Amino acid sequence: MRSIKNHIYSALSARYNANALREVCKALCTELLGFDANEYYLEKEVVLDAAKQQILDFTLTRLSQGEPLQYVLGYTFFCGLKLKTDARALIPRPETTELVEWILQDTAPESERDFSVLDVGVGSGAISLALKQSRPLWSVCGVDVEPAALSLASENVIQSGLDVELMLSDILEWRSSALSKRKFNLIISNPPYITESEALQMEPTVLDYEPGSALFVPDNDPLLFYRNILEYALNSLTAGGNVFFEINPLFVQELEKLAVGLGFRNVEVRNDISGKQRMVRAML
Repeated sequence: MRSIKNHIYSALSARYNANALREVCKALCTELLGFDANEYYLEKEVVLDAAKQQILDFTLTRLSQGEPLQYVLGYTFFCGLKLKTDARALIPRPETTELVEWILQDTAPESERDFSVLDVGVGSGAISLALKQSRPLWSVCGVDVEPAALSLASENVIQSGLDVELMLSDILEWRSSALSKRKFNLIISNPPYITESEALQMEPTVLDYEPGSALFVPDNDPLLFYRNILEYALNSLTAGGNVFFEINPLFVQELEKLAVGLGFRNVEVRNDISGKQRMVRAML
Protein backbone atom coordinates (compact mmCIF):
# COMPACT_ATOMS: atom_id res chain seq x y z
CA MET A 1 0.00 0.00 0.00
CA ARG A 2 2.87 2.35 0.72
CA SER A 3 4.11 2.04 -2.85
CA ILE A 4 0.62 2.83 -4.20
CA LYS A 5 0.34 5.89 -1.95
CA ASN A 6 3.78 7.08 -3.04
CA HIS A 7 2.77 6.67 -6.66
CA ILE A 8 -0.36 8.78 -6.10
CA TYR A 9 1.53 11.45 -4.17
CA SER A 10 4.21 11.65 -6.85
CA ALA A 11 1.62 12.08 -9.62
CA LEU A 12 -0.52 14.68 -7.85
CA SER A 13 1.75 16.66 -5.51
CA ALA A 14 1.97 19.52 -8.00
CA ARG A 15 -1.83 19.76 -8.22
CA TYR A 16 -3.00 19.52 -4.58
CA ASN A 17 -1.93 20.94 -1.24
CA ALA A 18 -0.99 18.50 1.52
CA ASN A 19 -4.43 18.23 3.13
CA ALA A 20 -6.27 17.81 -0.16
CA LEU A 21 -3.72 15.28 -1.36
CA ARG A 22 -4.31 13.10 1.70
CA GLU A 23 -8.06 13.12 1.04
CA VAL A 24 -7.63 12.35 -2.65
CA CYS A 25 -5.19 9.55 -1.92
CA LYS A 26 -7.59 7.94 0.53
CA ALA A 27 -10.50 8.26 -1.91
CA LEU A 28 -8.53 6.68 -4.72
CA CYS A 29 -7.38 3.78 -2.59
CA THR A 30 -10.72 3.05 -0.92
CA GLU A 31 -13.29 4.21 -3.47
CA LEU A 32 -11.53 3.62 -6.79
CA LEU A 33 -9.34 0.62 -5.98
CA GLY A 34 -11.61 -0.93 -3.37
CA PHE A 35 -9.22 -1.37 -0.45
CA ASP A 36 -10.79 -1.31 2.98
CA ALA A 37 -9.82 1.12 5.73
CA ASN A 38 -7.60 -1.39 7.54
CA GLU A 39 -5.60 -2.11 4.42
CA TYR A 40 -5.25 1.61 3.80
CA TYR A 41 -4.14 2.67 7.27
CA LEU A 42 -2.09 -0.43 8.19
CA GLU A 43 -0.34 -0.15 4.83
CA LYS A 44 -0.21 -3.84 4.14
CA GLU A 45 1.82 -4.34 1.00
CA VAL A 46 -0.35 -5.09 -2.00
CA VAL A 47 0.29 -5.37 -5.72
CA LEU A 48 -2.18 -4.04 -8.24
CA ASP A 49 -3.10 -6.26 -11.13
CA ALA A 50 -2.69 -4.87 -14.64
CA ALA A 51 -6.32 -3.77 -14.94
CA LYS A 52 -6.35 -1.82 -11.67
CA GLN A 53 -2.98 -0.27 -12.43
CA GLN A 54 -4.33 0.95 -15.76
CA ILE A 55 -7.44 2.40 -14.07
CA LEU A 56 -5.32 4.16 -11.46
CA ASP A 57 -2.91 5.64 -14.00
CA PHE A 58 -5.75 6.88 -16.22
CA THR A 59 -7.42 8.44 -13.19
CA LEU A 60 -4.20 10.12 -12.08
CA THR A 61 -3.80 11.62 -15.55
CA ARG A 62 -7.30 13.12 -15.39
CA LEU A 63 -6.75 14.48 -11.88
CA SER A 64 -3.33 15.92 -12.74
CA GLN A 65 -4.98 17.85 -15.58
CA GLY A 66 -7.37 19.46 -13.09
CA GLU A 67 -10.56 17.42 -13.48
CA PRO A 68 -12.47 17.35 -10.16
CA LEU A 69 -12.24 14.15 -8.14
CA GLN A 70 -16.05 13.90 -7.98
CA TYR A 71 -16.27 13.86 -11.77
CA VAL A 72 -13.47 11.33 -12.06
CA LEU A 73 -15.10 8.98 -9.56
CA GLY A 74 -18.53 9.73 -11.03
CA TYR A 75 -20.23 10.29 -7.71
CA THR A 76 -20.15 12.14 -4.42
CA PHE A 77 -21.91 11.96 -1.07
CA PHE A 78 -24.37 14.60 0.09
CA CYS A 79 -26.44 14.38 3.28
CA GLY A 80 -25.99 10.62 3.31
CA LEU A 81 -26.97 10.21 -0.34
CA LYS A 82 -24.65 8.83 -2.99
CA LEU A 83 -25.22 11.06 -6.01
CA LYS A 84 -23.99 10.69 -9.56
CA THR A 85 -21.83 13.66 -10.56
CA ASP A 86 -20.54 14.79 -13.92
CA ALA A 87 -20.11 17.96 -15.95
CA ARG A 88 -23.86 18.35 -16.50
CA ALA A 89 -24.23 20.05 -13.10
CA LEU A 90 -22.24 21.60 -10.29
CA ILE A 91 -20.65 19.37 -7.69
CA PRO A 92 -22.69 19.59 -4.45
CA ARG A 93 -20.69 21.52 -1.84
CA PRO A 94 -20.40 20.76 1.90
CA GLU A 95 -21.74 24.22 2.83
CA THR A 96 -24.98 23.43 1.01
CA THR A 97 -25.62 20.62 3.49
CA GLU A 98 -25.79 23.34 6.14
CA LEU A 99 -28.60 25.02 4.23
CA VAL A 100 -30.51 21.72 4.11
CA GLU A 101 -29.95 21.23 7.85
CA TRP A 102 -31.25 24.72 8.60
CA ILE A 103 -34.43 24.08 6.61
CA LEU A 104 -35.07 20.81 8.41
CA GLN A 105 -34.44 22.35 11.83
CA ASP A 106 -36.62 25.35 11.01
CA THR A 107 -39.64 23.37 9.81
CA ALA A 108 -41.77 21.62 12.42
CA PRO A 109 -42.26 17.87 11.78
CA GLU A 110 -46.03 18.23 12.12
CA SER A 111 -46.02 20.37 8.96
CA GLU A 112 -45.03 17.39 6.83
CA ARG A 113 -48.40 16.60 5.30
CA ASP A 114 -49.56 18.73 2.37
CA PHE A 115 -46.26 20.61 2.51
CA SER A 116 -44.89 21.57 -0.91
CA VAL A 117 -41.32 22.60 -1.72
CA LEU A 118 -39.77 24.18 -4.80
CA ASP A 119 -36.04 23.86 -5.46
CA VAL A 120 -35.00 26.44 -8.07
CA GLY A 121 -31.90 25.38 -9.99
CA VAL A 122 -32.10 21.73 -9.04
CA GLY A 123 -28.79 20.79 -10.69
CA SER A 124 -27.79 17.28 -9.67
CA GLY A 125 -30.87 17.04 -7.46
CA ALA A 126 -28.87 17.18 -4.23
CA ILE A 127 -31.04 19.58 -2.23
CA SER A 128 -34.36 18.16 -3.43
CA LEU A 129 -33.35 14.59 -2.71
CA ALA A 130 -31.86 15.41 0.70
CA LEU A 131 -35.10 17.14 1.74
CA LYS A 132 -37.27 14.33 0.41
CA GLN A 133 -35.15 11.73 2.18
CA SER A 134 -35.60 13.49 5.53
CA ARG A 135 -39.24 14.54 4.98
CA PRO A 136 -40.78 11.75 2.87
CA LEU A 137 -44.29 13.24 3.11
CA TRP A 138 -43.23 16.53 1.56
CA SER A 139 -44.07 17.17 -2.06
CA VAL A 140 -40.78 18.28 -3.63
CA CYS A 141 -40.40 19.80 -7.08
CA GLY A 142 -37.06 20.70 -8.64
CA VAL A 143 -36.77 22.98 -11.66
CA ASP A 144 -33.85 23.87 -13.90
CA VAL A 145 -33.35 25.75 -17.13
CA GLU A 146 -30.70 23.30 -18.35
CA PRO A 147 -31.97 20.03 -19.89
CA ALA A 148 -28.59 18.41 -19.21
CA ALA A 149 -28.82 19.17 -15.50
CA LEU A 150 -32.35 17.79 -15.39
CA SER A 151 -31.19 14.57 -17.02
CA LEU A 152 -28.57 14.13 -14.30
CA ALA A 153 -31.11 14.95 -11.59
CA SER A 154 -33.46 12.39 -13.13
CA GLU A 155 -30.79 9.70 -12.93
CA ASN A 156 -30.23 10.53 -9.27
CA VAL A 157 -33.96 10.47 -8.56
CA ILE A 158 -34.22 7.01 -10.11
CA GLN A 159 -31.10 5.78 -8.31
CA SER A 160 -32.33 7.05 -4.94
CA GLY A 161 -35.86 5.70 -5.28
CA LEU A 162 -37.18 9.00 -3.91
CA ASP A 163 -40.25 10.65 -5.40
CA VAL A 164 -39.12 14.09 -6.57
CA GLU A 165 -40.87 15.92 -9.40
CA LEU A 166 -38.60 17.51 -12.00
CA MET A 167 -39.54 20.29 -14.40
CA LEU A 168 -37.77 22.20 -17.17
CA SER A 169 -38.40 25.86 -16.41
CA ASP A 170 -36.62 29.22 -16.48
CA ILE A 171 -37.25 31.17 -13.28
CA LEU A 172 -36.40 34.37 -15.17
CA GLU A 173 -39.49 33.71 -17.29
CA TRP A 174 -41.77 32.47 -14.54
CA ARG A 175 -44.68 34.73 -15.44
CA SER A 176 -45.22 32.89 -18.70
CA SER A 177 -44.49 29.38 -17.40
CA ALA A 178 -46.51 26.66 -15.70
CA LEU A 179 -44.81 27.64 -12.45
CA SER A 180 -46.97 30.77 -12.26
CA LYS A 181 -49.98 28.56 -11.43
CA ARG A 182 -48.27 26.60 -8.64
CA LYS A 183 -48.27 27.25 -4.90
CA PHE A 184 -45.53 26.26 -2.46
CA ASN A 185 -44.98 26.37 1.30
CA LEU A 186 -41.22 26.62 0.90
CA ILE A 187 -38.90 27.82 -1.86
CA ILE A 188 -35.19 27.11 -1.79
CA SER A 189 -32.44 28.02 -4.21
CA ASN A 190 -28.70 27.91 -4.64
CA PRO A 191 -28.67 29.92 -7.88
CA PRO A 192 -25.73 31.31 -9.88
CA TYR A 193 -24.19 34.01 -7.68
CA ILE A 194 -20.56 34.48 -8.70
CA THR A 195 -19.94 37.64 -10.69
CA GLU A 196 -18.05 37.32 -13.95
CA SER A 197 -15.16 39.43 -12.62
CA GLU A 198 -14.69 37.01 -9.70
CA ALA A 199 -13.79 34.27 -12.16
CA LEU A 200 -10.28 35.71 -12.27
CA GLN A 201 -9.69 34.49 -8.72
CA MET A 202 -11.25 31.04 -9.14
CA GLU A 203 -9.53 27.70 -9.42
CA PRO A 204 -9.06 26.39 -12.98
CA THR A 205 -10.54 23.09 -11.78
CA VAL A 206 -13.88 24.84 -11.39
CA LEU A 207 -13.66 27.09 -14.42
CA ASP A 208 -12.54 24.40 -16.84
CA TYR A 209 -14.92 21.63 -15.82
CA GLU A 210 -18.04 22.81 -14.01
CA PRO A 211 -20.89 24.44 -15.99
CA GLY A 212 -20.52 28.21 -16.10
CA SER A 213 -24.27 28.73 -16.53
CA ALA A 214 -24.74 27.43 -12.97
CA LEU A 215 -22.00 29.65 -11.55
CA PHE A 216 -21.97 33.13 -13.02
CA VAL A 217 -24.12 36.26 -13.08
CA PRO A 218 -23.39 39.59 -14.78
CA ASP A 219 -21.27 42.03 -12.80
CA ASN A 220 -23.97 44.69 -13.17
CA ASP A 221 -26.78 42.47 -11.80
CA PRO A 222 -25.49 40.06 -9.13
CA LEU A 223 -28.96 39.60 -7.61
CA LEU A 224 -30.59 38.71 -10.93
CA PHE A 225 -31.84 35.30 -9.82
CA TYR A 226 -32.63 36.30 -6.24
CA ARG A 227 -34.82 39.18 -7.40
CA ASN A 228 -36.78 36.97 -9.78
CA ILE A 229 -37.18 34.19 -7.21
CA LEU A 230 -38.41 36.63 -4.57
CA GLU A 231 -40.85 38.17 -7.04
CA TYR A 232 -42.05 34.68 -7.92
CA ALA A 233 -42.42 33.92 -4.21
CA LEU A 234 -44.74 36.91 -3.82
CA ASN A 235 -46.97 35.24 -6.38
CA SER A 236 -46.65 31.60 -5.37
CA LEU A 237 -45.53 31.27 -1.74
CA THR A 238 -48.23 30.56 0.82
CA ALA A 239 -48.74 33.04 3.67
CA GLY A 240 -46.10 32.46 6.34
CA GLY A 241 -43.97 30.50 3.90
CA ASN A 242 -40.19 30.81 3.74
CA VAL A 243 -37.58 31.34 1.06
CA PHE A 244 -34.09 29.96 1.75
CA PHE A 245 -31.04 30.95 -0.28
CA GLU A 246 -27.38 30.21 -0.55
CA ILE A 247 -25.71 33.52 -1.40
CA ASN A 248 -22.42 35.14 -2.31
CA PRO A 249 -21.15 36.71 0.95
CA LEU A 250 -20.33 39.87 -0.97
CA PHE A 251 -24.01 40.58 -1.61
CA VAL A 252 -25.72 39.51 1.60
CA GLN A 253 -26.66 43.04 2.67
CA GLU A 254 -28.06 43.84 -0.77
CA LEU A 255 -30.17 40.68 -0.66
CA GLU A 256 -31.49 41.54 2.80
CA LYS A 257 -32.47 45.01 1.60
CA LEU A 258 -34.14 43.59 -1.50
CA ALA A 259 -36.19 41.06 0.49
CA VAL A 260 -37.35 43.64 3.05
CA GLY A 261 -38.20 46.11 0.28
CA LEU A 262 -40.43 43.52 -1.38
CA GLY A 263 -42.32 42.91 1.85
CA PHE A 264 -40.60 39.88 3.34
CA ARG A 265 -40.08 39.75 7.09
CA ASN A 266 -37.93 37.95 9.65
CA VAL A 267 -34.97 38.05 7.27
CA GLU A 268 -32.13 36.08 8.85
CA VAL A 269 -28.53 35.50 7.78
CA ARG A 270 -26.39 32.57 8.88
CA ASN A 271 -22.72 31.80 8.47
CA ASP A 272 -21.38 28.64 6.90
CA ILE A 273 -18.80 26.37 8.51
CA SER A 274 -16.05 28.70 7.29
CA GLY A 275 -17.61 31.68 9.04
CA LYS A 276 -18.83 33.32 5.82
CA GLN A 277 -22.29 34.83 5.52
CA ARG A 278 -23.67 32.24 3.15
CA MET A 279 -27.34 31.52 3.93
CA VAL A 280 -30.42 33.71 4.05
CA ARG A 281 -34.00 33.02 5.06
CA ALA A 282 -36.95 35.34 4.42
CA MET A 283 -40.57 34.86 5.45
CA LEU A 284 -43.61 36.10 3.56
